[in-house]
Amino acid sequence: MTLFDKETYDKRYNALISGKTFQLDKFQPGQTVTIGGKDYVLNEHKGIDIEYGAEVY
Repeated sequence: MTLFDKETYDKRYNALISGKTFQLDKFQPGQTVTIGGKDYVLNEHKGIDIEYGAEVY
């Protein structure tokens, strides 16, 4: 697991759960993406349901 300061982690985490990150632009809701070695399905806003503290890089 890569360690980042809380502010950096929170920015990345919030972008992923909201779907507001350019990395997810090429995907559609319902598609599966792999983050930190785990698969997640994008919700209707292209965000992911990931628990806080999980690997997000």
